[in-house]
Amino acid sequence: MITETKDVKWQGDILRKLVHLYGEENTAADKAIETSEQQGRVDSLLYHIKGLYIR
Repeated sequence: MITETKDVKWQGDILRKLVHLYGEENTAADKAIETSEQQGRVDSLLYHIKGLYIR
């Protein structure tokens, strides 16, 4: 877990690298939410996934 290291700079470096590697994930989460809403459903798990990505 990223919080296991107490070095804040290192934590930031890890997060920047993850965003660089998995930048498309947020787009996928947005598309999944949009598709779910178009079908008349609200899936809280999709919002949770998006929130984790943003965090």
